[in-house]
Amino acid sequence: MWKKKTTDLKKKSPNLKNKLDTVFSRFIRLRDARKDGTFQCISCG
Repeated sequence: MWKKKTTDLKKKSPNLKNKLDTVFSRFIRLRDARKDGTFQCISCG
């Protein structure tokens, strides 16, 4: 009767994941930034 659109979701999922990763990374960098705009890298120290 009605077909599920699972193929569209599978195609959009990696693209959406990459976009969300970019936005979240930017949020974390801005959240942890000092008032002068610099920040301390988590992995480098």
